[in-house]
Amino acid sequence: MSTAHKRSSSKLQQEEVSDSDRDDYDNYVYIGKTKVDKDELLKTLCLSKTLTMGNQYQNLISKLDNIEKNSTANQSQPNTIKKSPQHLFANPGPLGLCSFALTTFLFSLCNARAMGIESENIVAGLAFFYGGFIQFVAGIFCFIVGDTFGCCAFASYGGFWMSWGAIHTDAFGIRSAYGDDVQQFNNAMGFYNISWAIYTLFMALCTLKDSCYFCSLLWVVVVVFTVNGTSKFTDSLACARAGGVLGVIAALLAFFIAYTNLSTNENSYIHVKTFMMPDFSKSKKRVADLEQNSSSEESS
Repeated sequence: MSTAHKRSSSKLQQEEVSDSDRDDYDNYVYIGKTKVDKDELLKTLCLSKTLTMGNQYQNLISKLDNIEKNSTANQSQPNTIKKSPQHLFANPGPLGLCSFALTTFLFSLCNARAMGIESENIVAGLAFFYGGFIQFVAGIFCFIVGDTFGCCAFASYGGFWMSWGAIHTDAFGIRSAYGDDVQQFNNAMGFYNISWAIYTLFMALCTLKDSCYFCSLLWVVVVVFTVNGTSKFTDSLACARAGGVLGVIAALLAFFIAYTNLSTNENSYIHVKTFMMPDFSKSKKRVADLEQNSSSEESS
């Protein structure tokens, strides 16, 4: 070994240690029971022309320190399950209401013979694409956000308008299948409207605890389907016009409800307060409590 190597080796801080002193791993390395300073050891290895080995040793020491730090961090932190990202969706209700309202409004004006219009074919385009397809899409998005009632209502009435458009489109051949028998076709359309009146009645019963506006809309639509069905059975022009006027009222109600859902503090200065249907269960409970109190007073 060279003289420089011997001189540098003499600088090593060596001392005999006991087993209880072997816990200082940050600044020293233990060779047997000899405690050696890490920095001095690296200097000695470099002076003895073993730089490559010294770098490997330093990398080894750093890797061991990183492993120790990672193991300590893993022990201190509890295992956590990574949550899946949450996707926020817009409210599909106003879209479904607007598509229903606009298509119903145009159909009802034609049905009421406004401005002398008798043909309803102009409604077929809206019935297929806006009142039908767009409203059906709104129902699917209600399904995605967990709105069961909105899914049933919008998807079903979207199907209603698409089926109505198919009936009044010659390419489907539905109307032409009845030939020249106009009364048979009118009777079939009467049953068609009454069937939808029954479905709407079923849906209206599920709005008795909703807002007054929405509950009113469904009950008006029940009357519209019933009157339109009756007009087909009786071939009454007055009844058809009455159904058209009621349909316009239903369309305006739907537009109004859509506005109450769309208007916010960020986009409008005009806001409409929502009134809920009265809670009849509370009144029944109060009556039952009063009867129980009166009976207890009489017994005493």
